[in-house]
Amino acid sequence: MARNNTIIDGDLFLNSVSSSSTSYTLVWNPTTDLVTYQSYARSASATNVVYDVDISTVGWTFSSVTNGNPTSAGQISVDSSTATAVSTVKVNKTANASSNQTTQLENLAVSSSFTLTQGGGGAGTGLYRIVTSTDNTSYMTFAVTYISAGSGTYTVGQVVTMDTTTSDTYYEHILSNGYNYLNIQNNGDGSDAIRFKVPNNAPTGDRVIVEAAISASSQNVPLNFQLRSGSVSTTGQVNNKVILIGASGSQVNAVLLDTNDVAVLEFTVWGTGSSVNYGLAPSVAIQAFNN
Repeated sequence: MARNNTIIDGDLFLNSVSSSSTSYTLVWNPTTDLVTYQSYARSASATNVVYDVDISTVGWTFSSVTNGNPTSAGQISVDSSTATAVSTVKVNKTANASSNQTTQLENLAVSSSFTLTQGGGGAGTGLYRIVTSTDNTSYMTFAVTYISAGSGTYTVGQVVTMDTTTSDTYYEHILSNGYNYLNIQNNGDGSDAIRFKVPNNAPTGDRVIVEAAISASSQNVPLNFQLRSGSVSTTGQVNNKVILIGASGSQVNAVLLDTNDVAVLEFTVWGTGSSVNYGLAPSVAIQAFNN
């Protein structure tokens, strides 16, 4: 057991306690004015994070334009027949011709965009951004915002294709409390960044550790994190300022994951009022190394 202590003006501050499997840090919560232990346990295996996954354009057939559930193979539904008014898209994990799209659909990233194009009928089409993604076992539900290029109407019985997705802003990954051991794969290009977001229900003052490794088959992964203030904007992106870890000027030391790289980061949760205004602040030096 190792301890790292500091004495300031006669008061003893226990900064950290660690053993072979778990480390602990004293954390002050400014809301309650209490100091508590926070533990960090590194899991034995990494959590895989995959973004920028291509979707097959084999197509689905509209079963509903009033938000019905596409429970049968080959079905897709929207909540409005007007292409520019769609806010929910539900897609069965099996496309037409029994094409299994489970992996592709489950890995669609929040903040990614996709285009729906109906070939016949009302010739509906539109570009949409994913705000949330819900797995309903046999189908996926995407809450979306309309972006552009919309026209026409969607019609039950017509075939629609779901074009290639690109995370053209940031893929947002919500961190867990404590230690996050991540294996990241970017299937887009090296400029498509991942942005770490505050864990759900994390109070101000909590520490969050991220160990981020790059998958062997991944493009380069630029790392970003969420700053305090802002809310969800009309485009479905978090309207927070973003610090890119890896650019020049006043921004933080470079962390751009490429072949065999690993980055270890520690953040402090910081915010006031509603948790939607919370953000992350780097609390220790950022380290990146080639594994």
